[in-house]
Amino acid sequence: AGKIADLFDQYQIYRPRLIGDWNAGTVGAGVAEWQAWLWKKVKDDYGDKLSDKTAMAAFITEALRDPGKARALRERLPRVNLFGLSILTAFHIDLFLQLSAHIDIGFYLVNPAPTQYWYDDRSERQIARWRRVPGHERFAVPAVGNSLLGNWGQVIRDTFALLFRHDSVFNVLDDAEVAEPEPDTLLHRIQWDLFHNAVEKRQDLRDVVGDGSVSFNACYTPAREVEVLYNYLVHLVDTGRLQSPREVVV
Repeated sequence: AGKIADLFDQYQIYRPRLIGDWNAGTVGAGVAEWQAWLWKKVKDDYGDKLSDKTAMAAFITEALRDPGKARALRERLPRVNLFGLSILTAFHIDLFLQLSAHIDIGFYLVNPAPTQYWYDDRSERQIARWRRVPGHERFAVPAVGNSLLGNWGQVIRDTFALLFRHDSVFNVLDDAEVAEPEPDTLLHRIQWDLFHNAVEKRQDLRDVVGDGSVSFNACYTPAREVEVLYNYLVHLVDTGRLQSPREVVV
């Protein structure tokens, strides 16, 4: 039951048209009929107690068509700022685009390579998997990007790709405060490679491996993870490298 509930929750975000069809009593091809029946049954039994994000989006869309409600929105909430989101779906972006016609919407997102168009790049491993897909030869081979950026940045890459489908978003991109990392430590050299989406001309890391700016710990339980972190923070305080709890982000 929990897995089905999670599936229905994902449908609302990633397949809102499907949920809309079910709400209208339509079952599309290739969809198990029992899912549509179960969704309608639960919705009929629980009514408003069942969260339906597609109904919420439809309500907002309809309300924005009312000039009085749109004016009240501008007066009460002239701007919305969203910080540090890693996942934005087409469902959310479409809703925010509708809101942006009436109020200012600001996204403050972490982009490890803000000066590079890396959203279509793939790592060598990803390209190898792509080559195993039947029919891949009909398409151009993706460009090879920095492997760490490609593998660990998939979620934020997909978010930016969705945002940049809309010219109204791409044309107002503001990267005026971007600063290139100074490659003086192991962490900063890795960040420099990510910043430039470096593939061949990457920073030499051998002389800064032991500088302590990056560390990995293998812990056998979650409790041990907390102990290691605690001991490390105590060490930073004792050596004067940590002056305030404000400097710590977990």
